Amino acid sequence: MIFVNDLTNIADHESFSVDGLGTAKLLIVQCALDRYREIQTSDPVRVLRSQIRDLQTEKNAREQEVAILKAFGKSMAQNPDLTPDQARAFSDTLFDKVLACAETVRDIDEKMLQLNLKINKIQNTRFGALFTRAVITIVAEEDVPVQLRLTYRAEE
Repeated sequence: MIFVNDLTNIADHESFSVDGLGTAKLLIVQCALDRYREIQTSDPVRVLRSQIRDLQTEKNAREQEVAILKAFGKSMAQNPDLTPDQARAFSDTLFDKVLACAETVRDIDEKMLQLNLKINKIQNTRFGALFTRAVITIVAEEDVPVQLRLTYRAEE
C-alpha cells in the first residue's frame, strides 16, 4: 500500500487515476480517500484562541461597566438633592462613558472577528484543505521499482 498525504479535501474521489512508469505491470490499482486531521491544535491557533478569550473577558468587563453606569444613572436621576446643573453635568459624563465603552466593545468585536478569520485561514490551509490521504493498493507481477503518477480533479 502507498499513502499519499496532504491532498486537498476538495479532490473528487471519483476522478482519481494512477499510472506508472517502469517495467512492472500493474494488475490492481485501487485508490480510496481517507479523511484525517491532525489531533493536536497548532501553536498559532492556540495563541489566537487565547487572545480571543482575553478580548472576550475585556468585552464582558466593558458591558458590565455599561450596566453599572446605567444603574447608577437611574439612581442619580431619582436623587431629589441633585440640582439641574449637576444632573446635566452628570448626564453628559455618563453618556460620554457609555459611548466610550460601546466604542471599545465594537473595537473588541472587530479584533475578535479578525482573529477568528486568521484561525479559519490557518485551519483551512493546514487542517481543512489538506487532510485527504489517497491509499493506493498495487499488485504487480514482480517486485521492481516503479514511478507512479496520481491525478485527480478538484470539485468546485
